[in-house]
Amino acid sequence: MQNELLGAACAFICGGLVSTANYLITKAMTKDKDVSKAYYISSLIRLAVNVVFVVAVFFLSEFLPWKRGTLLIGAALGVTLSTALYTFLLVKK
Repeated sequence: MQNELLGAACAFICGGLVSTANYLITKAMTKDKDVSKAYYISSLIRLAVNVVFVVAVFFLSEFLPWKRGTLLIGAALGVTLSTALYTFLLVKK
């Protein structure tokens, strides 16, 4: 059980790093004058990055010592919770 929690924690941290990259992409793109277009484009880029991350976790889990479901749940929680935090920070500014 502890081994599975370690896998979920690693996936959670990687999900947080992906979300941080998404936040930095959005923050950099919204410095332009046309903010609504920048949010639209950055949203598409963020979606693509998230999909690539989840697909990578799915396929790489075959080579890792943890169960696929544990890694996917950890990755999804990492992306979701940190995205919520970063969205709050973007809206607050």
